Amino acid sequence: MFTGVCAIHPEIGISSLHFDEVPLKQAMFDSAAQVIAVTTADKLGAMEPFVVVPCNRLQRMLTEQQVASGDIEDYRRLGIEVVQI
Repeated sequence: MFTGVCAIHPEIGISSLHFDEVPLKQAMFDSAAQVIAVTTADKLGAMEPFVVVPCNRLQRMLTEQQVASGDIEDYRRLGIEVVQI
């Protein structure tokens, strides 16, 4: 499954600004064999009020080329394959 994210933080996980979206997103994660997050660099390290899932539910993350290297390494240390495109 490919998913966009509102915010992704290495310690908090994927979070959303909208509470009503959380149960649906959680169900999608639960039914997926593999999850690939697609995000822009400004959402890395960001947090919203409602946590969807922890980062360990991701296998891959696609993001921009222009990202601070420290930001990317935080996710790689969690075992997430980060692809910069």
